[in-house]
Amino acid sequence: MTDNINPIQLQSAVSAAGAQWQANETTISQLSTLEKRMRLGYVPSDGELTLEQREQSARMNFAVMQSAIDKGQTFSYPSYHNLQDGGYVTPIKDQSSCGSCVAFGAVATVEATYQMQKNKPNSGIDLSEAQLFYCYASLDGYGCGTGWWVSPALEAFVTGISDEACFPYIPGDQACVVCADWQNQAIKIKSHHEITDLAEMKEWLSTKGALVACFTVYSDFYYYSNGIYRYVSGDYEGGHCVSIVGYDDVASCWICKNSWGEGWGENGFFRIGYGECGIDATMWAVDSVVEPLAMIAPVYEYNATAPWRYQYSTSPDVQDGWTRLGIGFYAFGASQPGTVPVYQCRAENPWRYFYSTQGCIGEGWTNDGIAFYAYETQVENTIPVYRYVAAEPWRYQYSTSPSIGDRWTNEGIAFYVYAAKPA
Repeated sequence: MTDNINPIQLQSAVSAAGAQWQANETTISQLSTLEKRMRLGYVPSDGELTLEQREQSARMNFAVMQSAIDKGQTFSYPSYHNLQDGGYVTPIKDQSSCGSCVAFGAVATVEATYQMQKNKPNSGIDLSEAQLFYCYASLDGYGCGTGWWVSPALEAFVTGISDEACFPYIPGDQACVVCADWQNQAIKIKSHHEITDLAEMKEWLSTKGALVACFTVYSDFYYYSNGIYRYVSGDYEGGHCVSIVGYDDVASCWICKNSWGEGWGENGFFRIGYGECGIDATMWAVDSVVEPLAMIAPVYEYNATAPWRYQYSTSPDVQDGWTRLGIGFYAFGASQPGTVPVYQCRAENPWRYFYSTQGCIGEGWTNDGIAFYAYETQVENTIPVYRYVAAEPWRYQYSTSPSIGDRWTNEGIAFYVYAAKPA
């Protein structure tokens, strides 16, 4: 069974209503009614506003904001902000025929917030919607056919969610089977909170990260192809959650990341008017994203004499004449979002080492492989490691101190690490 909407007639109705969006056949509109509704999945909990109440609240919030603007009130946030412009939004995904939109909206929000808060654009972070939905939602008795709501989804992130490779997403209820070391890979959040004020929503988006939002879907939304969506006609379908990644005050709309694949809407994204369909009655924010700290390892500093030279290793027991001086700094023993490999380069007669994020460049240096992973640019809580050189023969030492003595020349920052293992 499918709906009876004719896209040509719908476009005429959109134009007649003065709405600024285009209706057309889409990858979703051509599905059966049941399949379309399986692309939704937000069901308000007993303590939350109903979808109808959310629509009323959103209209009221927008009216209050508009009244303040009309009276000349000004705000500190910019009139336009889009997290995509900074490279903070991860690629579009497809929940397919499973009512798991809450998991997709929550994951997209945490990913974008992580990249913005840690200043790691295009880091490659890719978290597991499958673990969030098939492990945490299923514990509460929810699945593809029932949907879920936002608060428990974000609360699950306090415990932690691993990456996509640890539990790949397949539509349709799955058993909770995660990789053995998922806790070492898990991204966590410290807390989350709700925002009901439109100005605070925009302030958050422009300074802190993305937001989770949920709204009422009517059947004309399936036919959205581009523009700024406002409800024109069609039946009530259900609730849906997405990630808000920006706003535009000139066009009076939110910029949203959907989970229906890149073939729908504006390459998987859509814009929706302020106060529309309950979208901004409440939004959910992630306060602080915590990296998988179990993967942070000490990097030990070793030296050997005649002549003095230095080696750095995550191993606490390097032999063959090397003396361990202690922990030099903390880095990652395995690749993490935003990090780059630091290669160990070796030269002989005498044995000495050089460490670089660019590989081993120049004659006489042999690449021994990756020593550890660090950051090329400074992110939260990291400090620079400086490269020092001494001649005859050329030897290198690495230190978090900007000055280590007269015979060593500071060549600049080699990479960024942690001075101590974060709590």
